[in-house]
Order: sequence, then C-alpha cells, then structure tokens
Amino acid sequence: SSVNMALATLLGLAHGVARMHTLTRSQRHVAPSMRSWSGWPFTSSSSPPGSLGERPPEPLVQHIYRLASLGDLEGAQAAMDELLPESVGLEMPALQQSRDSGSHPHVSYMHLFSDPSFSMGVFLLPTGAKIPLHDHPDMTVLSKLLFGTLHVTSYDAGELIEGVDSATGRRLGKTREPRRMRCSQPSEHTVAAPAPTLRLDPVRGNVHEFVALSDVAIFDVLMPPYSDRSGRSCHYYAPSAGNAGTVDLIEVGWPDELIVDSVAYCGPRIRPTT
Repeated sequence: SSVNMALATLLGLAHGVARMHTLTRSQRHVAPSMRSWSGWPFTSSSSPPGSLGERPPEPLVQHIYRLASLGDLEGAQAAMDELLPESVGLEMPALQQSRDSGSHPHVSYMHLFSDPSFSMGVFLLPTGAKIPLHDHPDMTVLSKLLFGTLHVTSYDAGELIEGVDSATGRRLGKTREPRRMRCSQPSEHTVAAPAPTLRLDPVRGNVHEFVALSDVAIFDVLMPPYSDRSGRSCHYYAPSAGNAGTVDLIEVGWPDELIVDSVAYCGPRIRPTT
C-alpha cells in the first residue's frame, strides 16, 4: 500500500526489512486514541468572513502541506509551531507499550503524504521506545513534538572517512562498504511539549537519535524524503571514540530494537494541489 511504501522510504526500508508490520485492527500494538479532527483554520483571502469570494478555511496540516510544496521551509516551520495533537486526529493518548520477545517497545508511524520533493508523517513512541542513531543525507527535516518528553542526541554531519555511497557505488560498479563518519562531540538535550519545531539540515544536527522519556508523538516533514535511487539512503550508526575528542560513527545494520508498525491516519485529509 502507499502507507507501507512511504514508511519504507522514510526509514530507509527499501532493502525489505522483514520486521516491519502492517497492523490490522486486531493486531494493533500501539493504539493512539483518535478523534474527529479539529485543524487550525487558514484562509487564503483577505476578504471579511462570509464575503463573496472567500475561500473555505483549510486545516493546519493542509496549510503545512501547501507551504512545503512551495519549498517554504520557514513558513512550514512557523505553521508547525501551532500544531496540536488534535490537528492530526489525536487525543492525548495513553499508548499501550507493545514489546516483542526481546522486550523492545514498538514505534508506530502514520503516513500523511509523500512525493519526490517532501513527505509528511507522525511517529508515535511509547515510553522507552527509541529511533536509533541515523542520518538524513542532503535533507532538511522539521520535527514538531505534539505531546510528551523526548531526549534528543544529535551530531553535525562530519567527514566521511570510509565507505562508498550507495548511489555512487552503483554507478562505479562497486560493492558498498560500511560508512564511517568522523564527527564532533554530540549535542544532547531534552524536549518537552509544547516546544518549538526542531530543524536539521544537510550538516547541522543531521545525524540524530530520539528516545521517548514518556509517550510521545512527533510530526515530521522531510525535504526531500529518503530515496535509495537518488542517493539518499538511511544509514544507522553506532558511536565509537575517535581521535582528539572526536567521535567516529560506524554504520551498522537495521537495529534489532527498532520495530515499526503502520497505523491508520485519522486526521484531516491532505488534498494535493496541482
């Protein structure tokens, strides 16, 4: 389905990770409480309310979609600052912690929209769940914490000292070697909702890890989204001590503790513009 394809793209699952689950109603492990959405109304007309020619108000997520589709990062970031759980059809949920046989809580993902230029979605993490250290090659990402408390560890993208980029490797007919990136010491901080929208770019904070200190929901916009074909594969890393106070991030495979389930999005429908 388009939801599963978007989830695979977003998390770099193009290699067919078998541990991703698409949930049926009876299989849902992380069950956010849904409600009829109430989005932030925006109009594109300066006419007084009720006057002839006024456009109907648009939900906040549609407004964010429109700004992102225009490449207006600053506008999208400012609009995301206004997001509330109900903007995407969520109440303040008590997420039921789902664990596999290895006692790892699951992460859930709600897909809103994706095209070659950007994607939108919501991650749901129960207490103790994490999205392990990963990068965002040549991407800008906006992340708005809708509720909960999140610990964030982030590295600026550093010098790539080993490894062959997947797209480059294919062009040169080479087998891709694990990446090894030399970075400065990380930044660590705790974010509690309500909080301003987080932003990373192709260098600043590009490699990060999220750990849920309580049940959390994170609204993400990726510009552009992950794409193996375009050389924007998602890579996961383990930190190792480098030289002179640096940190070497060594590429690892799909983390065992990361189990991602797809859940239905019940908020306002995104209406693509032409």
